[in-house]
Parts: sequence; structure tokens; C-alpha cells
Amino acid sequence: MVTALSLVGLIGVTAFTIDLGRVFMAKNELQNAADSAALAGARSLGELYKSMSVTNQLSLTLTTTQVEAIRTVSGNAAFANIADMKSLQLAGADIQVGKWSNKTHLFTPTTSVPNAVRVMTRLDNTANGSMSTVFASVLNVDRVGVSAQATAALTGLSTTEPGVLNAPFALSQRWFDSHQCSDPVTFSPTDSCAAWQAFKSPGTSAGDLTNVITILDTGKCPVKNGKPVAGCAESTVITGTIAGQTMFNFNGGAVQSVMPNLELLYNHKKDASGNWMISVPVYQDPAANGCGNPNGFLTILGYAEVAVKSVVAATKTISGVVQCDTKSIGRGGGNDYGLLATIPNLVE
Repeated sequence: MVTALSLVGLIGVTAFTIDLGRVFMAKNELQNAADSAALAGARSLGELYKSMSVTNQLSLTLTTTQVEAIRTVSGNAAFANIADMKSLQLAGADIQVGKWSNKTHLFTPTTSVPNAVRVMTRLDNTANGSMSTVFASVLNVDRVGVSAQATAALTGLSTTEPGVLNAPFALSQRWFDSHQCSDPVTFSPTDSCAAWQAFKSPGTSAGDLTNVITILDTGKCPVKNGKPVAGCAESTVITGTIAGQTMFNFNGGAVQSVMPNLELLYNHKKDASGNWMISVPVYQDPAANGCGNPNGFLTILGYAEVAVKSVVAATKTISGVVQCDTKSIGRGGGNDYGLLATIPNLVE
């Protein structure tokens, strides 16, 4: 009797082990499908933002048609995957569009300025059918439900394409320690946590910054006697960058003589509301504590968006408001200073 009971127990354990292995394999397959579907949906969301102005980005509420289009993209990506030898269908409620917070790591379903897509893939009674057991039925376990979940989000911009950074200013990483979205910032008189920057130009003198401003305005170096001025090169300004690697040349002092040129640039670039939307680098502060005086080449840590409200040469003032939830073409996965990438990352 003891031997018979031991044999039954051994068979039960073996049966459970075999079916458990199948469940783990199906779980991995479901996770791959969820990852793929979430990334595809968030990429579709990023493509939507690419075609919009910053103003429209910040006021976006997805229509039913737009939500369904994102769900269709996610569903197609999931269907291209197989779990337990089944092509996967997604239940409508298992594709959610919403907002992911990098600070709290929480996802909130919403169609208002969304930045993320969450997907659940299933083998259960809700979608695709639960898994039938092969051997565990001897323990009265005939079917098993399995699921997986993934969230992909438009995260902090980690790269910029040439021309995305479009102003000779920058913010210190420390500015964000005591400020938040919609806070004002003053670039002149220079805020202690802000600075002038000349991109990759070798110098940051008034002449160098004048060259930079001219390139930002016209796309070309200024011309003297029919030739570009000496030492000026468009490629040092209209350049792509990689956060954590690229270094720009900074000047933490007052360079007031370039203000007329900068006011002209502002007047050329501002919109009907008087806003000049600029993307600026966030630099690694040289000070051990607080905000230091950033002179020379410093590493870019990330990127921010600022709505410049006024540039007045007569009073030598430059003021604006830092924006959040704006999107730019580029890869995500970088530090989040408010400017997000249109190419998503898995966040959970």
C-alpha cells in the first residue's frame, strides 16, 4: 500500500512538473507578445505626436478613431506572436492608452496627452482559451490560465537629430531639483542655473555666439567680403547629439552685445502668440552643490523644452517657461527633463 501511494505521488509530481514547464514556456511567449504589442502601440502614438506642433501636443485628447488605430496596431503585433502554439488575439480591454510617470512608475489610463500603451496578453477564458494540461489532470487540474503584461512609454529623449536644439541656451541639471513644469526661467540676466552655449563651436565669445545665432536664423554662417567668416562652421551648430556623451561649449557669463541679434532671431521664430518654442540641452553642472558657473565644454545629460516669451535687447532680458510632455523625434530611455522621445521604451 505504501509503495502504491508513493508511486501515485511520484506520478503526480512528475505530471505537475511537466505541465509547469509548459506554463512557464507559454508565460515567456506571452511576455514577448505583450512587449511587442505595447511597443508597437506606443510607437504609433509617437508617430502621431511627430506630425503635431508643440501647442497641439500639449492639448491633445485622442479621438475614438485614434485610440482604435493604436489598438489595431497593438493587436496586429500580438497576433504575429504565438503562445502555446496559438496566434494571439487581444481583448479590447487589454489594450490601454494612458500616461506613465517616470517618477512614480505608475500608469494611469487616459486619452489626455497620453505617453504610454499598456497591453495584457492571455491564455485564459477572456482571450485565446486557457491551457489544457497533459498530465496534471490526474490531480484534477484540467486547465490553467496564464497572462503577461507590458507597458511601453515615450520616455526622456536620449538623442537629438541635427537641428532639434535650436537656441544658444542651456539649463543645469540642478534647475530641476527645485523647479517643475510651467515654472519661469530667465536666461538673461543669466539665471544661476542657466547658461549660454555655443554648441560645438571652439569659442564662446560674443563673435562666436553671433555666428551661432546667425546659423540658427538662416542655416548659414554670416558672410564677410563674400566669404563665410573665419572660424564659423554650420556643422558645429546643426548637429546631432547623444545624452551622456556629447559635450557643448558653455559660457556662464553675460554676453550682452549679442542681444540685438537674438531679438531678431526671436522675432523670426516666434508664433502668433509670441512664443518661441526651443529645445535646449541640460548640462552636467560643474559645481559639487548648487549651480556653478559653467564655462568650457560640459557633458549634455538630457533635453528640455522652453517657451521663450520675450527677448528684449533694450533691457537685455530673455524670459520663458519650461514645458513638459512635449515630444521630439529621437530615441527614448534618457533622463526625463520634460522633453520626451517619439521612439518608445519598455518601462515595465
